[in-house]
Amino acid sequence: MSLKLVKLNLPEVPVKLKREDGIDMIFDPVRKLWLQLTPEEWVRQSFLLYMHHVNNYPLSLTETEKQIQLYNTIKRVDIVFNDRNYQPRVIVECKAPHIKLNKSVFEQVSRYYFSLAAETLIVTNGMEHFAFKMNEKEIQFLTEIPKFEQDNSK
Repeated sequence: MSLKLVKLNLPEVPVKLKREDGIDMIFDPVRKLWLQLTPEEWVRQSFLLYMHHVNNYPLSLTETEKQIQLYNTIKRVDIVFNDRNYQPRVIVECKAPHIKLNKSVFEQVSRYYFSLAAETLIVTNGMEHFAFKMNEKEIQFLTEIPKFEQDNSK
């Protein structure tokens, strides 16, 4: 790999990497595609596999780069984990490890909430992870990222 991969603050997960025509690639198991390996894609795929292997979110209920319409623009949500009825349950916004998780990142994922109405929102740069729930009046930060069954017990 020519791209120096930062060790993320996540458990080791089986990420598939290869080099093809001089380009570092990473496999997206949801879309079943090899993608160019960038720092943000490294975080996205590592977090996706963490949620699958550690927190038991099924790949069959997961969407990556989900296209949504927000106001009059098309946006792409990094990861959406759906419940068993295929309703959005968790929205994840991923940033490269060197990007600070500031107010604008939280505002970005919050805008996706208004389109998808997921119960849990997560922002991560692979080093820090923040999970929270929203309602009209407040944001409630969670002490841990919910596992699939915990988040789908309704």
